[in-house]
Amino acid sequence: MNFVAFASVVAVVSSAKLPGDPQPIAILRDDRLAPQGAVYKTDFETENGIVVSENGQAGSVGQSNAEGFISYTSPGGQPVQISYVANEFGFQPQGDVLPTPHPLPSHAIEQIRFAEEQARLSAQSGN
Repeated sequence: MNFVAFASVVAVVSSAKLPGDPQPIAILRDDRLAPQGAVYKTDFETENGIVVSENGQAGSVGQSNAEGFISYTSPGGQPVQISYVANEFGFQPQGDVLPTPHPLPSHAIEQIRFAEEQARLSAQSGN
């Protein structure tokens, strides 16, 4: 399932054309190992700087695990790199461009600490 989803993303990314860029984009490198069970490999690079690499292997509970990265230059000229792992714990991307939750304010952290302390005291007293 992860491979199919990834292959769909790769197809969209590699075939995408930006407005004003009608020329096809050449594939500079395309190395693949066809799936043999859960084991596969995909590595390719395009002339416009898109680089994709993914390896698949058997997972611990019968699934196919994948890990890899995608890198490209954003329309604003910023380099983007996203690495990921997909396994029995789900899809886990990492990269500076991905949104992250804001840190909790100190008063919220204090409220959480206070609630945990109250729960601990209540458990000790049997209430």
